[in-house]
Amino acid sequence: MAEEFEEVVAQADQGPFGAYRFQAPKRELTESPGMPAWLKSHLQTEVTRLHNRAIDRGGSGVLLFGVEKSGMFLDHLKALDHSGREGPRGRIVDGSALAPDREYIHRHIVLRPPDAKPHGDVTDYGRRVLYKNKLGQHSVVMTPIVNAQGHNRDCVDEAAYPRLGEALDIMDEFSTYLYEDGFAPVVRAHAHAAIPLKTGIGLLAQIFEDE
Repeated sequence: MAEEFEEVVAQADQGPFGAYRFQAPKRELTESPGMPAWLKSHLQTEVTRLHNRAIDRGGSGVLLFGVEKSGMFLDHLKALDHSGREGPRGRIVDGSALAPDREYIHRHIVLRPPDAKPHGDVTDYGRRVLYKNKLGQHSVVMTPIVNAQGHNRDCVDEAAYPRLGEALDIMDEFSTYLYEDGFAPVVRAHAHAAIPLKTGIGLLAQIFEDE
C-alpha cells in the first residue's frame, strides 16, 4: 500500500490536475448540500441543461461545486499526505489536486471490487477531487457531471470536472485558519444556523416545562 501511495503522490505533479495554479475571475459561491437518491437524477438533468445553455450562449458553463467537510475521501487525503519524516501534511505539494478514477476509489477508499458499480452512482451529482490548497489545507471538492467525460467514472480528463480551476481558486481564496481545513462560507453558514447557548437553554427549559 505504501508504494501505491507514493505513486499517487508522484502523479500529483505530473497529471492534468497536478499543482493547479489558476488566475480565473472569482464568482459567487454556493455550497451544495447532500441529497436523497430520488432527487439526484432531477438535479443532474437540470444542472446539465443550464450548463449547456450557458455554453451555447458563449459562456463557460455553470460554476457549481460541493465541499465535503468529513468522510472517507477526506480521511484518505489526510493519510496520503502523511510523511514519516515530515509528519502530517508533509508529502503532497501545496496547491495539488488529485482526481481518483473508479478503480482507485474502489481499491483504496471505499474497499469494493474495482469493476463494481461506481461508488455514489445513485446519490452523487458529481465527481470528487482531493485538494490540498495553497495554505496546505485539505478538502474534497465535487464538481457536477454535465458531459460524457464526467459520466465515465474511469475518465479523469480535465473535461470531466467543469470549471474545476475556478472552484479551486475559490477554495484558496476563502480558506480560513479558524478551524482545521476551514472554509469561510461554511463557517459563516454554521454561525448563522447555530442557536445561541442561552436561547437554546431557554427553549429546552420551556419544552420540559410544557411536558
